[in-house]
Amino acid sequence: MCRGKLSCLCHLLRPAIDNDKKEKLKSFFQKSLNTELYHFLKASYELQEQDDDEAFRASLRYLVTMFINHGAQQINLSYNNKHVFMTHYEAFIEGECTKVDMLKALTTLVQYIEKLSYLNLGTLDGFKDYLYQYHLNKDDKIENDHNHKTPKCALF
Repeated sequence: MCRGKLSCLCHLLRPAIDNDKKEKLKSFFQKSLNTELYHFLKASYELQEQDDDEAFRASLRYLVTMFINHGAQQINLSYNNKHVFMTHYEAFIEGECTKVDMLKALTTLVQYIEKLSYLNLGTLDGFKDYLYQYHLNKDDKIENDHNHKTPKCALF
């Protein structure tokens, strides 16, 4: 994935969606008629944070039903991506796969959808600037944290 590339900002979709209180990011998805990708990513990010096993299973079932298996907001997946994820899902439901393995499969699918979303929305005016703003905020925070943790020179 793009995690190491400076030119791609798709990895910033998660913090942008998590903090999308005014739904400015969602409006970009609406303009490109891809709101199902927004809702899928939002639900997936929440699912990845689930600690309770029953809540995790219920949320995972909802995610599969709504977005992958002909639900109201079905996302467009390649056969290979859908097959790999559904193989893990079915194994998890049958108890043949651990939660950790299921989370890995979900993370792989989420990264694919992040990249797909970024490619679909990248041509919209203001989208990259919106994500880049998150990039700067993230870097500023890291720089500020670093400055607070390093001793200052006492010499003038």
